[in-house]
Amino acid sequence: MIHCDMFLALLASREHLPAGEKQRLAQIDFPSAVERSKLNLWKPGDAIQKEGRRLLVGIATYSGLELTMLDTINCVLTSAKGPQIRVDVFDCDLVDGRENLDLYVPGLHPILHTPIAGLWIDSQTATQCCGFDARKFVGSLFEVPMSDRHFK
Repeated sequence: MIHCDMFLALLASREHLPAGEKQRLAQIDFPSAVERSKLNLWKPGDAIQKEGRRLLVGIATYSGLELTMLDTINCVLTSAKGPQIRVDVFDCDLVDGRENLDLYVPGLHPILHTPIAGLWIDSQTATQCCGFDARKFVGSLFEVPMSDRHFK
């Protein structure tokens, strides 16, 4: 059984702090957590994989549920059974205005809730979704219910 909590630890390890401070520090430490994972931090202008499958996930670093989702993705990618897919991530709170989210996942409207997910296959848009639909989609892509933190 694989147990991962690197992303959730951005919040959980700071339980003693006020919520605002805990969230601010989680946002600051998010890029270094991504560097230590199988995920890739992405922003508009960065290279985009042209062949194969690419998943882009935007999360709110203050959401334990969404950080747990990244932990789950990371653990699946670490396992031998993980799918062949590149996973890029970004912090939605660092995007300047909702209109600029279109630079990340073009054409996804309206975006009412995080997380945000977009799947490209051979650089062609295949799926775009947000909120509960994004969690459900990502779970199906990795064959793991996103409510589970432990899996084989």
